[in-house]
Amino acid sequence: MSTVIFTSPYHEMTVMAHKVAKELKLEMTIVETALDEAVEMVRPFVHRDGDAILVSRGATANLLEKEFPAVKLLRAESTEFDVICVLHEAKKTGKRTGLLWSKEEEMRYKLDHLIQIIGMEVSYYFFENSLDFAYQVDRAKYDGMEIMIGGGLRGKQMCAERGIGHINVIPGLSTIQQVLARVCDILHTRAKEKQASEFIQTVIDLSHEGIIAIDEHEQIVVFNPKAAQFFGVQASEVLYKKLTEIHESARFGKLFGGPVNSLEEIQEISGITLLVNRASYMVTGENKGIVVTFRDATQIQESEQRIRRKLYSKGLVAKYTFDDILYSSVPMNRLIQKAKKYAHVDCNALIIGESGTGKELMAQSLHNAHPERKNGPFVAVNCAALNDQLLESELFGYEPGMFTGAQKQAKPGLFELAHGGTIFLDEIGKVSMDLQDKLLRVIQEREIRRIGGERNIPIDVRVIAAVNDDIHELIEKEKFRSDLYYRLEVLVLPIPPLRDRIEDIPDLVNFMLKKYALKYGKRVAPLREDLIRQLCAYNWPGNLRQMENIVERCMVMADNSDELSTVLIQNLQDEFGRNEVRQVDPPKVDQPDPADSHTLAVTIGTMDDMQRSLVKQLLERREYTKTQLAKKLGISRTTLWKLLQEGDDILMLDG
Repeated sequence: MSTVIFTSPYHEMTVMAHKVAKELKLEMTIVETALDEAVEMVRPFVHRDGDAILVSRGATANLLEKEFPAVKLLRAESTEFDVICVLHEAKKTGKRTGLLWSKEEEMRYKLDHLIQIIGMEVSYYFFENSLDFAYQVDRAKYDGMEIMIGGGLRGKQMCAERGIGHINVIPGLSTIQQVLARVCDILHTRAKEKQASEFIQTVIDLSHEGIIAIDEHEQIVVFNPKAAQFFGVQASEVLYKKLTEIHESARFGKLFGGPVNSLEEIQEISGITLLVNRASYMVTGENKGIVVTFRDATQIQESEQRIRRKLYSKGLVAKYTFDDILYSSVPMNRLIQKAKKYAHVDCNALIIGESGTGKELMAQSLHNAHPERKNGPFVAVNCAALNDQLLESELFGYEPGMFTGAQKQAKPGLFELAHGGTIFLDEIGKVSMDLQDKLLRVIQEREIRRIGGERNIPIDVRVIAAVNDDIHELIEKEKFRSDLYYRLEVLVLPIPPLRDRIEDIPDLVNFMLKKYALKYGKRVAPLREDLIRQLCAYNWPGNLRQMENIVERCMVMADNSDELSTVLIQNLQDEFGRNEVRQVDPPKVDQPDPADSHTLAVTIGTMDDMQRSLVKQLLERREYTKTQLAKKLGISRTTLWKLLQEGDDILMLDG
């Protein structure tokens, strides 16, 4: 808090000042003296506190103002009413009266006016300092003055020494109250300004950006720690110096040499790429200088990465790996081996499979097998679950208040959250053509722009997409962009349906039984061979998800192994009906790989059935893609697709 010093020429004034200060709870030092002596007594206070506030009057105030021009000074001057009262008191004495007053031209006219009102003769004795004061008292004695008005304690003392009467002119209580109330207002304002200044300085000092400001004379007035760290100089070495006076002026000049009011300008200084913002600052409409902020572009990327890592730690994580995929069938073995090779690269991938085959499980395994991206976020998006507008805002994010229901603050999109990791776009075939166009640009350019945003945000994201439908049929029907498909199908992973990997069913069922037995606290024995055979006999249109639902439902209903068998048979009949059962021999773990033989087996039937069987066997060998096989057979892909569709055995294979 600023020091407050009150100079009082009268004891009566000292008493009033003390009383008012106490009422206002104002800490104040009262110096009962005047003129040059007052200046010397005030000097130590001013030296200790340059923000001191002085309260004085008359000639003493004039001397203090001249000696300490930078210090705030308030005047506690007597009012005209105070002077009239004293003049009236002197008039009643009938003695020759003189006024001992500070030399102020405008005061002469006021005194003339007041004396005229009272109707008396008064002589003036104006003084400027202590030496002049004594001279004026002696002159009054020589002129035969019998009573003197003013001059404070010294005037009273010197008049007494010369046998002259004396009357003090003391400011009224209201004058003291008003001036000290103003002191309180100034202190309050200063406290608020200091608080605001300290807050701003703290923000500047803690900023991750370097901040330098120059005034209209090109003197540096702000130089924060980040700027000092970058340039390798202390703030004390450059503050209040002109740019041209600084040793590093060439490097400083680059920051201020560009156009004013430019944002995100890229500059290279000392081999470091900086992102620079430059703006003029105005005071009451006048340009008072330039502020420059700058930051190492590499640090910006690292900061964004840390933020994204925090978001990743909040649940954007892949839980499953290839070790979590149970299989023993040849098709799945081939698929997993291919997927493990795909996992180590950053190429986009397309997973094709029916609903419930485990496409997200495969996507998470690809992510967790990548040597670097496994440490980044995994963001899964079900594209079929959201309408176009909502899906776009979720994928790309938006700036504040862009549409009804939007958050007040900016929201990063899922592509941003996936930075450094993987984004999984499930059921991408359900996305509209318009949104496909935007996705294509993101995948091509590796940058996004938030809805309502004005800048592009670079992203480092691996894209894995999944489709349920025949993607080529969607392209032919112009429901899916061919250029987007070719961007995604760099690596293709067709997951076979459960009916084409029946060798895996025993292990899968036993795993599910253990899982839900543990969940519901039950003890059951492994299923009998005949029940396993029954499970292998169904088409399972819902694939793994459908089978897991049935197993969990049975585990909820059954309390022991015998009950489980009965409940399982009932549920299978309810789910599929008796006519849907295929009589299939139990799988053999050591059956030979069909691809190792150059022969094809066919059961006698209609020509279409035999043709369909042969095509299916060729596809199962994975020696040809659909496109290659269609060309080999001399038919179109559409004819091949229809042939397989009619047999209810659609193989979703790459190509």
